[in-house]
Amino acid sequence: MKSLSKSLTRTTSGKYINQIDGLRFIAIFPVLLHHLAERIYRAMSGQQTLNDIDVFLYQLLPSGRLGVEIFFVISGFVISMPIFKNWISSANVKFSYRKYLLKRVTRLEPPYLLIMVSSFVLLLLINQLNLNFSDGTRSFSANAVSLTDSFMASLFYGHGIIYNSFPKLNPPAWSLEIEFQFYLIAPILILFSISIANKLRSKAYIIIILLLMTLTIKLIGSCFIPLSIQKYYITNYLEYFILGFVLSFFYFSSFFKKILLERNSSFIFVIGLILAYIGDQHRMPEEGWNSIHDFLRFTGIFLVFFGSFCGGLGRELTEKKWISISGGMCYSIYLIHLFIFQVGVSIMFKYLYLNSFIGNLVVYSIILLPLTFILSASFFILIEKPCMNPKWYKQLFKQIKNNQ
Repeated sequence: MKSLSKSLTRTTSGKYINQIDGLRFIAIFPVLLHHLAERIYRAMSGQQTLNDIDVFLYQLLPSGRLGVEIFFVISGFVISMPIFKNWISSANVKFSYRKYLLKRVTRLEPPYLLIMVSSFVLLLLINQLNLNFSDGTRSFSANAVSLTDSFMASLFYGHGIIYNSFPKLNPPAWSLEIEFQFYLIAPILILFSISIANKLRSKAYIIIILLLMTLTIKLIGSCFIPLSIQKYYITNYLEYFILGFVLSFFYFSSFFKKILLERNSSFIFVIGLILAYIGDQHRMPEEGWNSIHDFLRFTGIFLVFFGSFCGGLGRELTEKKWISISGGMCYSIYLIHLFIFQVGVSIMFKYLYLNSFIGNLVVYSIILLPLTFILSASFFILIEKPCMNPKWYKQLFKQIKNNQ
């Protein structure tokens, strides 16, 4: 059991923070719940078997977009960690943009490319066999873009920008395209903010600088990018990534240790979950900040992170072994879960159907969630985790050369 636990635990070349993997679990949970419920809901809607109670219960569920926004905050935190750590500790470590990008590419690209190529081949096969794979869903067949064109655009994380639609091969990859845009500009934003703070001779100014920079970039984005396609650009979500910067700065400034209060931390964490849920429930259909609920959701996410880092229930929950392990392999889960859900619901809807949305959701969850975990764990151990070694490709080339 210990050997399995060790195999499923992520490795990192930098500082490992238990709460981050726990927060990744909190992020992936609404994504899984939403995508599974969505497939069931659409399948039942196609059969015209939904009633008012089913619709009401479906609308009560958190959206997958909430989980994605939490992931964006985590990305901002993780990417800025080494830079803020060096800056706050006054370590004279020169930042290398080339090494930074190389680390991102060698860590994330192999799992991504493998899934995209596999999805492309499988969808070609499914189309050739005329299987009703897309019944009850808009996924994998949502737009008029050809499979080959969609595949090529997704390889370069450009599907949303080029075709103004979610990727046809793996729709959740839309958020990975946003992440890719962020990876390209993140060091520039951080280092620019630090340079201004240094000129002002106070590290505390970094918060104000990041705030002004966020508002400026979002204003530019809203002026030049049409509202209908803003969801495919980093400017639409920049505040969540910048929130990750702020939390990272707080963390390495020992801010959370200074205000460590167990009771208050638990209260903050719970209030954060409630606010995030309320803000998500009243999410506006248009993109951008359109209501007080966007502010509530953003504030709630901030409080969830704040409460987790300060101690109490949030820290206790995010540091639980099974939660941190599950969260640690969230990238693998995110890459493959929708295909499993789509196939699973399509099959189970024919042979194991209950005339109740919540009944189907419970039964299908009992079967499909463990299956997703097992397949994701296998993918994590075999593909993703080896890529966490920053020297994996050098070792592979060396081994190939020695075998020749």
